[in-house]
Amino acid sequence: MNFKQALTFVVQSIVVGLAAAAVVLLLMPGRLPFNSAKQVNSYHTAIEAAAPAVVNIYSGNTYAEQKNPILQDPLFRRFFGESSQGNTSGKSKKRIDSKGSGVIMDADGHILTNAHVIEGAEEIFVTLRDGRETIARTIGIDGDTDLAVLKIDLDNLPVIPVGDSNQLRVGDIVLAIGNPYDFGQTVTQGIISATGRKRLGITTFDNFIQTDADINPGNSGG
Repeated sequence: MNFKQALTFVVQSIVVGLAAAAVVLLLMPGRLPFNSAKQVNSYHTAIEAAAPAVVNIYSGNTYAEQKNPILQDPLFRRFFGESSQGNTSGKSKKRIDSKGSGVIMDADGHILTNAHVIEGAEEIFVTLRDGRETIARTIGIDGDTDLAVLKIDLDNLPVIPVGDSNQLRVGDIVLAIGNPYDFGQTVTQGIISATGRKRLGITTFDNFIQTDADINPGNSGG
């Protein structure tokens, strides 16, 4: 048998083996060491337990609109009139910006988020996953731990199930739920890469859980 014939024989054997395996998978899944028909590759249950209690946080800040110097020119105004100035009179306006996320901790409407999420906010707006929107008030801020507590007044609020971080192990699967880039509620998946991370210079007191789940602007507080 020459090299070409040997190669042909090997390729044919591989193809026959794959075809036989496909037949077994289709006709006799119960004969395999694992039953693929019974495998569940979904985190739907976990997400449905947690996601309703994750909220989107927005801030409303007043700013002075800048005048357009061209429209203030007397010659321009003479030909085009006072109305040509449009909205350039320098009046204050309200701008709504996406800030981040938060978690409803109890049925009374207390929300836990990061302090930097609401930093500088004159008004704080909260949107729930079910579409309800309301104004939140600040209960307290702790800059040393970068945590803040907000309060909303709505009925029938979903509450996050609280776990025990001391039970986490490196390699455990985790899900990050938030509002990245104001796209709306989004879920990313990863694993616990490390626990007890310190000396990161993020806050005065640090004891962080490290994960490789995607965390983007807007996820903070979720």
